[in-house]
Amino acid sequence: MSAIDWEVFISKGKDKIVYRRPEDNKWVNKRLDREQASSVHDKHVDAEARAGEMLKKSGGGELITKGRDGRIRSKHTIQPGNDPNPAKDTEHSRQRTEHGTIPGPMLTRGMGRDCA
Repeated sequence: MSAIDWEVFISKGKDKIVYRRPEDNKWVNKRLDREQASSVHDKHVDAEARAGEMLKKSGGGELITKGRDGRIRSKHTIQPGNDPNPAKDTEHSRQRTEHGTIPGPMLTRGMGRDCA
């Protein structure tokens, strides 16, 4: 079973994949349940942007992006897609608040139980 066939097996049909086609080095935007590409682009960024737009219009889903080496580089749930088991997003989690601080637990020295 090829890598794309395996992803079709484990993914929903309307999910999208972006990958580089080896014969002409073009970037392909394709639905996982289809044989034909939805669009073909010269730049990876263009293919990924178009795949995201198409997913949003079709009700959301998973966007799988492969690098030049053919390995999965990232997976994104495009809204309004529903991810039943959301993973902790380490790629985009360092967002700042309006006050310029990063949300999270406060770590200070000497503030344990034994402090009086």
